[in-house]
Amino acid sequence: MTAPTIERIETRLVDLPTIRPHKLSVATMDEHTLMLLKIYCSDGVVRIGEGTPIAGMAYWPESPESMKLAIDACFST
Repeated sequence: MTAPTIERIETRLVDLPTIRPHKLSVATMDEHTLMLLKIYCSDGVVRIGEGTPIAGMAYWPESPESMKLAIDACFST
């Protein structure tokens, strides 16, 4: 029996409102962008994941947009 393999990955950016404003020293965030992904496997199982760095802030270079771009580039068919 062989282990299932990834057949396809779909990514999507979703803007969700925060429960309350998230106040930072440089900005107030009223919504948060999430990168959601759907992983389709050869065994028919579909798995769901997310990536949620703080977009637009200068804490680190990752953003939902850069994660989506990297995944789409690496796993495009």
